[in-house]
Amino acid sequence: MTAAAVEAQRAEARRWLVKADEDVDIAHAALALDPPRTGGAAYHVQQAAEKLMKARLTMAAVPFRRTHSLNELAVQIVAFDPALAAVLDPLRPLTTWNFAYRYPSVDELSEAEPAVAEVETGPLMVAALRSACRRSAGHTARLTSRPR
Repeated sequence: MTAAAVEAQRAEARRWLVKADEDVDIAHAALALDPPRTGGAAYHVQQAAEKLMKARLTMAAVPFRRTHSLNELAVQIVAFDPALAAVLDPLRPLTTWNFAYRYPSVDELSEAEPAVAEVETGPLMVAALRSACRRSAGHTARLTSRPR
């Protein structure tokens, strides 16, 4: 890979990280409202995790299809970086947070919004993933979109 191609890859990964940081900020803001908007916060936690996973795949030059499935993305990452399995596994079930609370439901069996405490763990799991990604690929340390 040429130096220009590597830099383009890093730039793309940085764009994913910037968007992930925005989602974490929005999740925190939604939780700080009175009353907390757990459904909106859950959505943005899922989005942050998804974008971090896509940043990691981008840095590894692993193509991925357009998907919101955290499980699918985690499977791809673990295939080349099994050390990340421990931080990816707790995020896999959060795929449903992408859609479960975004629209009104007429179905009596729809999933109840998560509790504030449950959603508050999301940004912590996302931060753990970000940290683990930095450790697993030394060059990603230079990709931080801003200090955390």
